[in-house]
Amino acid sequence: MTFQSTGAYDGWVLESGETTNAGRRKNAGSSIIYIGDDAHNRQYRGFLSFDTSGLPDNAIITSVNLKFKYAGVVGTLPFRTHRNLIVDIKNGAFSNLIGLASRDFNAAANRNRAMSFNRTQVSGWYSRFLNAAYFPYINRTGVTQFRLRFVKDDNNDFGRDVLKIYSGNSIVANRPVLIIQYTVP
Repeated sequence: MTFQSTGAYDGWVLESGETTNAGRRKNAGSSIIYIGDDAHNRQYRGFLSFDTSGLPDNAIITSVNLKFKYAGVVGTLPFRTHRNLIVDIKNGAFSNLIGLASRDFNAAANRNRAMSFNRTQVSGWYSRFLNAAYFPYINRTGVTQFRLRFVKDDNNDFGRDVLKIYSGNSIVANRPVLIIQYTVP
């Protein structure tokens, strides 16, 4: 079963200051999500939201694949300076609000670093499978959200280093997808 991300709840949150680890500015309306840092060494974190309530209650999940498409870069590609892109997972919504909120920046996840992406893409798409130990964090009655960030929050160069990916507000062919394979007893 393939779920497209929900554009109204996707987006990015920008850190309020270089070392605050707190969000301030947010953007949920763009077709592009920023992940990396800005010219003031503040971190951008990206968010993807999927309505996974369509899974049958008795589904036995066998694989979960998160895919999102490269949309460009500003400055240096952060994979070179900020290391791997890591993904946190939340069964439900970060901050318990389905809509993107500034406090999602540092809200508790069910599992931090549930996935790790390197710079390798296939035909413009980044793709990773979720470890089976984290399948219980897929919400069967509502949304499952993912927070995307780099291992290193910034590289202190006072230059923008931003990976751009498409959000659920982009055209259908570019939207992030969550592909869940399952069986039913």
